[in-house]
Amino acid sequence: MNVAEIEALRSLPRRRIAVLCPGTVLGELALLDGRPRAAHASALGAVRCWRLSRARSTDMKAERPDVAAALMEGLAAELAKRVRIANRHATELRA
Repeated sequence: MNVAEIEALRSLPRRRIAVLCPGTVLGELALLDGRPRAAHASALGAVRCWRLSRARSTDMKAERPDVAAALMEGLAAELAKRVRIANRHATELRA
C-alpha cells in the first residue's frame, strides 16, 4: 500500500464495524504481510493489549518454532472464521 492509498483510507468516514471481545486478535494482517494496518481500533474501556512486532515474530520463528507455528495456526483459524462471516454477509447482500 503506498502513501496515497493510506491517505485515501484515512479520509474515509469512520464507522464501527465490530466490537471486539477479550482474547480477540487485531492487526494480524499487518503482521503477516508487513503492510500497514487497514483499520483503526478504539477502546470503549480499559484494555490490556499485547503487541507482537514483525521483527519479534521473525525472531520467534528462529528461537521458538513451536510457539511461532502455534501462533500462525491460531491466526489462520481466526482469519478463516472472518472469511466465513464475510462470505455469509456477501451472500445475504446478494439475496
